[in-house]
This record gives sequence, C-alpha cells and structure tokens, in this order.
Amino acid sequence: MKRLNYLLAASPILILWIIVSCKKDGELPIKGCTYPQADNYNPKATIDDGSCIFTGLNDSIPVGNDTIWGCTNPEADNYDSTATHDDGSCIISGCTDPKADNYNPDATEDDGSCIDAREKFAGTWAVGGNCEFPFSLAETTDITFNEAEEDSVTLEPFTAFGGSARGVVDHSDITIPEQTLGFAVFSGSGSIDTTKGIITITYDYDVGFLGAGTCTAEYSMK
Repeated sequence: MKRLNYLLAASPILILWIIVSCKKDGELPIKGCTYPQADNYNPKATIDDGSCIFTGLNDSIPVGNDTIWGCTNPEADNYDSTATHDDGSCIISGCTDPKADNYNPDATEDDGSCIDAREKFAGTWAVGGNCEFPFSLAETTDITFNEAEEDSVTLEPFTAFGGSARGVVDHSDITIPEQTLGFAVFSGSGSIDTTKGIITITYDYDVGFLGAGTCTAEYSMK
C-alpha cells in the first residue's frame, strides 16, 4: 500500500490517465468534422475543428470557424445569403424533361410545370400544298395526342379517302415514320413555325402502279 501511495504521489500524469480512462465515451469533448455532408464527417465529434473535407467542393478552400456552407446560387429555392461557400445543396425547381418545350437544364427538381411539345401541334388544321393524286390529302385534318405512345400524334383524316397517319414530335420537328394506308406507302418529315402557325411536312410516297413521288403539305390552324 505504501508503494502505491508513493507512485500516485510522484506521478500526477498517471493519476490523470487513470481518471480519463475510467470515464465513459462521450463525457469528454471530441474534436473533428461535425458537418454531415463532409467526406470525413465524424458523428461522434462534439467540437468542429475545421478539418471538414468536401470532395469537389472545397479541395482548395480552407475551412475555418468563419466558414458557412450552404447554397450560394441566388436563383435556387434554398438560396442562403449568409453562406460563404457552396455545398452543392442548391435546389432549383423547374421542368426536368429534356423533351418538353420549357425544359430547364439548370433545374434539379421537377415541379410539374413541363409543357408537352405536342401541345402546339394539337388542333384542327386546314391542309394546303401540292400533295395531289395519287397521294391526295384531306382538306382538313385533326392532330391529336396518341396516348398509347409517348411523343406520338395522330393525323386524321389523313388522305382524301380517310384513314389516319402517325407522327412523332420532337420539340418543333415532326416525323412521319414509314407506314401504309390502303395502297400507299409513305413517310415524311417537317416542322412547325409557331410564329406563323404553320406546319410544313414533306412526304415521300409510293402508290404502286399509280405512281410515286414527293410532295409538300402545309397545315394552317383553323
């Protein structure tokens, strides 16, 4: 017993070590990175020591007590005017569908505002141009959405004898894939001029012994 008392009295460091060793985890402050989005986040740390690392965000940015991470883009929904460094958390609401007319390449979350590119094609159109016998088109055609297939529309009546044709819309362009109606095999491509309200489509057709050729139709909104 005398020997133990002598060692304790002679070594204050040993006493401190014994006290610290007996304490439970969490009772003493733990320094480390306390930012959850950091690469080296330490969930046990209670004091941030400025060591946080954000790969791709702050490889060359020193992190200190005066650093405030947040969204620094004024256009974002969650813009933080107090943030000093961007942490990649910016949220920009908008249309995220590249095929939509109002696609926003900067949007990170879709807000349901997308406008289907087919909408500007939908309606009743008067048909002009030089598509005549043996590939005579209808004088008036309705263009409607083909709900069974994305980006697809239906032109009906298509010819002067009726029937329908399928088209595929891509922004302001429309393609008529090769298809058969009666004796005619046809395909086409064109686009819409929204300022004039006119769709122009050039068709290639083959009606067998009646002839083959190319013609251009102009659809104007009625």
